[in-house]
Amino acid sequence: MNTIRRKISIGFLAVSVVLVCAMAINIFELKRLGSDADQIIDEGALHTEYATKMLNALQKQNRAILKMTIIGATTDSTEYEDGVIEFNATIAKALEKSPNNGALKRIQNANKNYTSTIAQHSEEMTLEENKAWFMNTYIESYYALDGAIKNYMIAPPKSSVAEHVSSLEDDIYKTVTPSVLT
Repeated sequence: MNTIRRKISIGFLAVSVVLVCAMAINIFELKRLGSDADQIIDEGALHTEYATKMLNALQKQNRAILKMTIIGATTDSTEYEDGVIEFNATIAKALEKSPNNGALKRIQNANKNYTSTIAQHSEEMTLEENKAWFMNTYIESYYALDGAIKNYMIAPPKSSVAEHVSSLEDDIYKTVTPSVLT
């Protein structure tokens, strides 16, 4: 009778040790899973923050351009210059964080087109020429840049998200496996 009791006690102790080990592994893996999820969320929030700053800077530039075309002001207004400085600073920060981001490269290309479109404008244009330039040339480059920024905001770099998702899948399996085995 003592040997059966001892065997049952040892078996219970062994199961308890296995359960404690499985619980410890689960807690560790859940913390890793949580930190990976937080990293994905932080990266998305950072992209949104940069895109918002770029859109605000673009709006400043756009207001200055509208004033230029309607009332004949020059593009050298402080509002336009502030918008250019803010935009360039924000895109530089974004490129610093993720230099191989294709969406940022598209924003840079659209910005080059936008800046060259503005550089083509002449201060000697009449009001009718200003309107024609605005409607035919400027609007197209403005919306191209605006669209590139919005695409960057809603579509963070796919390569890093794919890496994170595959890591999360692995972590989920690592978290669940000890419980299933136990």
